[in-house]
Amino acid sequence: MSTTNVCGVCGAQDSWRHSLLDCTLSKSIWALSKEEMVQHMAMNRNDNAKEWIFSMFESLPNDELVTLVVTLWAIWSARRKLIHEGIFQTPFATHGFISNYLSELQFLEKPEKEKKAPGPRSAEWIPPPENHMKINVDAAVARHGRFGTVAAICRDDSGEYQGASVIRFNNVDDPETLETLAIREALALADDLLFHDISVASDCKVVVEAIKKGTSAQYGAVIHEIIDSSRVFSSCLINHEFRTSNVEAHKLAKHALSLGFGRHVWLGHLGNLDFVPVNICDG
Repeated sequence: MSTTNVCGVCGAQDSWRHSLLDCTLSKSIWALSKEEMVQHMAMNRNDNAKEWIFSMFESLPNDELVTLVVTLWAIWSARRKLIHEGIFQTPFATHGFISNYLSELQFLEKPEKEKKAPGPRSAEWIPPPENHMKINVDAAVARHGRFGTVAAICRDDSGEYQGASVIRFNNVDDPETLETLAIREALALADDLLFHDISVASDCKVVVEAIKKGTSAQYGAVIHEIIDSSRVFSSCLINHEFRTSNVEAHKLAKHALSLGFGRHVWLGHLGNLDFVPVNICDG
C-alpha cells in the first residue's frame, strides 16, 4: 500500500487519472492505441473514476469499450510491476500483450456471433421527430491543446442536407465547455436557416443533462444562454445520442481543426465538405 501521493513512476502528483491516463508511462501506451478512441477518452475530464468509466460504457462502441478496459488493466499491471518489483515493461511490450489478449477474446467469442445481441446501439444517423430539423453536434481538441472546435450539421427528417457550421476557438480546450458551445452553435445555425422546430443531438451526456437541469458551475453562463435561446423556437429538443450515431459531426469537428479561427458556415450547399453526403439516408 502506497504511503505517499507522489507517482512512483514519474514523481508527479498521483491520482487514479494520473496513474491510468496522464503518467508518462500510461501516455506512451495509449499513444499506440486507436487515435479516435484515445481522443474521446481524453475529452472526458470527469475526476470521479466511477462516473468516468460509466460515461465510457455509455458512449463507446462495444469493441472500443473492451479495448479500453483491457488497456486500463494492462497499464495498472505494468505500473505495479515497475513500482513494486522493479520490472520495467516497455510500452510496445504492453501494447503487444493487449493486442494478443484482445485477439484471444475475439477467438473465444466467435461461436457467439450468430446469437442476436439484445438492444444494439444504432450505428446510423437517427431521424428527428416528424417536421423537425435534426442538428448533430460535436467538438474536438487539438492534439497539443491550446485551441478547440465545435461543429453542427443540419438535416431535415428525410436526411437531406440543409447546412453546417463550425467555430474554431483560440485558447479554449476544455472538452465539456466545447461540447456545450457546440449545442449553442446548433441553435445559431438553426436561426441562420430560419427553422423553428429543431432536434439537437450531442454525444456528450454530461452536458445534455446539465442543460436539462439548468445547472453547471463550470460553463453555467453558456447553459443559461442556450436555455434562453431555445425559447425563440416553437420546438427545441436537446438529446443525447451515442457516438456511433454522431459520426458526421465528429468528422466535421476534426476537419475544423485545420481551418482558420472564427466561424465558418455552409448554408444550403456543401462547398468543400466532400466527406458530407447530400442525403445521409441514400444507399
